[in-house]
Amino acid sequence: MKKKLFVLCLLVAVCFSFFGCKTPTLEVVKQNMSEWTKSYFCGETDAFYCTLSSGVREEDYETNGLSGDVVDFALLCIKFDTVPNSSLVRVTIEIDEEKQVVDMELNTLNGTYMYDFERQLTGNEKIVLSLNDQTVDMVAISNQFAISSDKALEIACKEFEKKILLKKSGKNLNSEFYLRVLDKNANNFEEIFWCFTVYNIDGENYSIIISAETGTILAKSN
Repeated sequence: MKKKLFVLCLLVAVCFSFFGCKTPTLEVVKQNMSEWTKSYFCGETDAFYCTLSSGVREEDYETNGLSGDVVDFALLCIKFDTVPNSSLVRVTIEIDEEKQVVDMELNTLNGTYMYDFERQLTGNEKIVLSLNDQTVDMVAISNQFAISSDKALEIACKEFEKKILLKKSGKNLNSEFYLRVLDKNANNFEEIFWCFTVYNIDGENYSIIISAETGTILAKSN
């Protein structure tokens, strides 16, 4: 009787080791995020449009299907109606009354000026940007999203779960993941979207676009 009870307990333990401790796909994806935007600010004048996205990103930023150590980021971007004839633009930014003067560098790929504060913002900060005698309050529009970054990630993982698991070998997903915000400067609509992208080690990549207002899947790669 004792022997049978021991065997039963052993079988139960084995079952738990195989099934009870299985990590859901969503949790594994979270461990392999190469960029995860969590808060998003924007502001606008008659001369420029500015955004500030913040979260965590891969320290050695490389789209190779492998996610490394991550660091905090707060990326400020400015897009001018008329691009200045300069590779640098100096702005003054105040985050919760902490004032900084920074030189933003031109990204020649998209014509925007960029600067990373290398910190993570909560979305509750008061942010004021000043440039060329123009001042703008940056609003944390991510606080108004009906679909948070966590919820967007959940929706994307559910939609792409089978494709993600196809590349898995052992405990490795062999993929890295990106969650970004697409605003009106990235599309022809006034609505804001979440964009979730998968890069596999074999070079395959695919994306899904999710409404930040309703969670509706608006487009996705096959």
